[in-house]
Amino acid sequence: MATTSAARVHRAFVELWLVVALAAGHAGHPAHECRHDKMHQAHAHVHRPVVPQDYGAREATPALEKRATELPPTSSLQPLRIHVYSGFLGADKGHTCYSTTDTFSIGGASPRGPECSERTSDYCFGRCSEEYVLTAEKKRFLEEDLVPDLVAMVRNMLSVLPVRGGLVLNGGSCGFYGGLRVPDPLTLPPGVPDADFVLFLTARPILGDTIAYAGHCQTDQNGRPIAAHFNWSPSHFESSMTESLRAYYLRVALHELTHALAFSPSLLVDFPRSVSGRISSLETIPSWYGFQRAVVTPRVAAAARAHFGCDAVAGAHLEDGGGSGSAGS
Repeated sequence: MATTSAARVHRAFVELWLVVALAAGHAGHPAHECRHDKMHQAHAHVHRPVVPQDYGAREATPALEKRATELPPTSSLQPLRIHVYSGFLGADKGHTCYSTTDTFSIGGASPRGPECSERTSDYCFGRCSEEYVLTAEKKRFLEEDLVPDLVAMVRNMLSVLPVRGGLVLNGGSCGFYGGLRVPDPLTLPPGVPDADFVLFLTARPILGDTIAYAGHCQTDQNGRPIAAHFNWSPSHFESSMTESLRAYYLRVALHELTHALAFSPSLLVDFPRSVSGRISSLETIPSWYGFQRAVVTPRVAAAARAHFGCDAVAGAHLEDGGGSGSAGS
């Protein structure tokens, strides 16, 4: 992200790092294999439009890595406003399963394409089984429980320079494995009112050990993400869900959303570190496994030292487990 105040995510990059570092799994709960970097690499050729937004006058003295409670009363920063677009949950035929007689396509594969399996899950065609059907109960869990709590957590963590007026998106596609088409009303003035970020929510089947995935698809003139695709597999839901499992699912959802907000190869390299210019916040530093990339902003480094109880830690490594699926973010 650029160092202009409109491009800064000011609140608790530390907490975001801890979410990414600690949400990889939990004893007794379904494993979650994050596939963000593989997904990002597979879609590297996809154009991500830059859509200028109106932020009005820029903040005169931007504050980096500040919590909302640490910002002065006169600060122009506000909690990040996320508009969740859930229209595709009920109108996504061919991608989402609504009954066991339906079929689904991943990556735009036709019925003549490869059959979906755990080994073939990025470009394939499959028949809906009961576990992948988006029932009314599953839809309600996403729309009324999981995602609202996710949005509330992010609003409590991140403050940004708000978009003035409506947030206007670019038309065309957004997302991964076939993506989705941005609805026309969101591309025309006045745009989406009271929003800094649009999250397109889907519930398409994901094969293998991946519970959900997310990634940005549009940015503003400063490199700040303004739209993203978030997909949750319907196979990960239980009617009699324990509080522990629900909390774990919320952590997984937050983990994936951080990829759309900052923890992505194309976003991390420009995350602000200095008011003097665009300086990368990533460095290659020693680790238990040799040398690995790490976030080295002052607050993240301090949190890493406190977390590991080691004053010699220079930053927070992006990857100390999880394999190549999230090695770069």
